[in-house]
Amino acid sequence: MRMLESGRDPVLERYYIALEWVERSLKDDLQARRPVGWDAYFEKIVSPPCNSQR
Repeated sequence: MRMLESGRDPVLERYYIALEWVERSLKDDLQARRPVGWDAYFEKIVSPPCNSQR
């Protein structure tokens, strides 16, 4: 999943991130791949959006 945009909405005075659309939920994805350790979770879910900022 790629992060498409991030910023701050001046009207709402809130920060936001926009991610690409995926056809499944995180809950469904995690249930399909049980058990998931922290290392695998980080590599698959957390790291990709963080790396798209580079």
